[in-house]
Amino acid sequence: MAKRIRTHANPLSFHEALEPIQFDAVFSNYSGSLDLEIGFGKGVFISKYAARHPQKSILAVDVRKGLFESIEKSFKQKEIHNVHLVHGTGERVLAELIPDGVLDRVFLFHPDPWFKKRHCNRRVIQASFLETLKQKLSPTGAFMVSTDVEVLWDFMEEKLRAAGFKQIEDTFWQTDYQSHWSQFSETDERNQFMGSWVIAS
Repeated sequence: MAKRIRTHANPLSFHEALEPIQFDAVFSNYSGSLDLEIGFGKGVFISKYAARHPQKSILAVDVRKGLFESIEKSFKQKEIHNVHLVHGTGERVLAELIPDGVLDRVFLFHPDPWFKKRHCNRRVIQASFLETLKQKLSPTGAFMVSTDVEVLWDFMEEKLRAAGFKQIEDTFWQTDYQSHWSQFSETDERNQFMGSWVIAS
């Protein structure tokens, strides 16, 4: 029987040390620019995105250890070389592993909504996370966010605007966006909310 991997994991319970990454050693074509997916799930988006953009150097982070190990093994078998997987939380990876000003695109698709009021501090998008993100984005960098939970979208939109982000038109959602979560949303006929955000000038 396959090992069951938890859907939810409390990011505040992750206390492991993160190993520094030598990007020019990890990526054969590293040019000083990175893309980052926070919460790669089953790896559907990041594997397709990596194949579509072989020139890009991509980090993908997930806090669930079992999922990380499963997808890491799968990517090695598929010989996906321009993605480096990290076990950890998005906020800590941003703060501890990524230099300022190098992120071209950051992806956060269908994050855990943590509905209970006492659990809202577990949501990825918080004021501290966004302040760190602003430091790490390049001058033309963008933050791509999606969910099918309206109350979570409203929460994230409020936080983003308060932190000095603005939403822009972006063809990404018609060309590159493929997520197993969006397939569930369509099957269940739930509205999807998605947007690309940049630092307001």
